[in-house]
Amino acid sequence: MLASTIGYVMFWALVSFYPSPVDSPGFVQSVIDRILNMAGDVGLGSIVNYSFIEAAANLLFYVPIGVLLDLIFMRAPFWQKLYFAFGVSLAAETLQGLFISRRVSSWQDVLHNVFGAVIGLLLARQVKSKSRHDYLDKAESKS
Repeated sequence: MLASTIGYVMFWALVSFYPSPVDSPGFVQSVIDRILNMAGDVGLGSIVNYSFIEAAANLLFYVPIGVLLDLIFMRAPFWQKLYFAFGVSLAAETLQGLFISRRVSSWQDVLHNVFGAVIGLLLARQVKSKSRHDYLDKAESKS
């Protein structure tokens, strides 16, 4: 658990504070172009555009953070974990805006990041609840 947490935090920091946008010309941009072309081919071009992909990427990028927050701060209430996720996102976007000239920070990114963390928090809660019910079911069947 510790190794995966450290690994994700390092990945998060690399992506969040890389000096140029992640979607600069190169591999990621070619993947985005493929997705946009496929969406257009199946008639979803008006829905699946660059803004949609950026929002989805920001959201998905923070889902693991929500899961990790729920696992690390097990006893903290949901709203404290939510505030922590908001603080992390706001700090990252602020630092990008202040110190990384080629990066663009926005309140929409903060919003999508927090929504991603909420999904992660809810997923972790659901998995823990399911695991607890499975454990109790096994305990009852043994007695």
